[in-house]
Amino acid sequence: STTTTTTNTNISIGSGKKRQSKLQQSFLSRLSGSRFRELNEDLYTTTSKSAYQKYSKQPELYEQYHEGFRCQVKEWPMNPVDIIADWLLHNKRSKKDNKNDTVIVADFGCGDATLAKKLTNTNDFLVHSFDLVASCDIVTACDMANVPLPNDSVDVAVFCLSLMGTNLADFIREAHRVLKPATGILKIAEVRSRFFSNNHNNNDDDDDED
Repeated sequence: STTTTTTNTNISIGSGKKRQSKLQQSFLSRLSGSRFRELNEDLYTTTSKSAYQKYSKQPELYEQYHEGFRCQVKEWPMNPVDIIADWLLHNKRSKKDNKNDTVIVADFGCGDATLAKKLTNTNDFLVHSFDLVASCDIVTACDMANVPLPNDSVDVAVFCLSLMGTNLADFIREAHRVLKPATGILKIAEVRSRFFSNNHNNNDDDDDED
């Protein structure tokens, strides 16, 4: 009888801990999502220069943002950075005349540098990864409107869900500056609402990436 009582008590405590853990995880997930939306709105409504200065002084904001972003990505049917990586690999393989040439890529707003990590397993690509904070040693912290690359030096410039800031036109001009004339390619994955005004006819898929 004593043994049974002890066993039941242990089971009750153990299952209680599991329920508490799930509750904590759910709470933390909602908190992370709320913080992500707050920081996301802030990035969209300020200049890249102001954002760079702010995040340089408070790099913890960057991790808070990307923690929420990672949670968002888990819910997507596909990640646009994977599509861009696949396109780059396919495009490289299909061009027989320059198979031995290294493709120079500039990833504007790289986040966790996922694109670079996917491509640098081979010697076919050299990826320059830029964001507001250097999350790892392959990322360069800078303002996306002023990246440390020479003119006409890049084969492909990438903006993957990173056209964030009231001066996003400056980002495009900066990409144009660093892209090689005639042969340079600009790849953008972004929600459609970034390119249409509120008066545009809304379709069910207006928030799909293009």
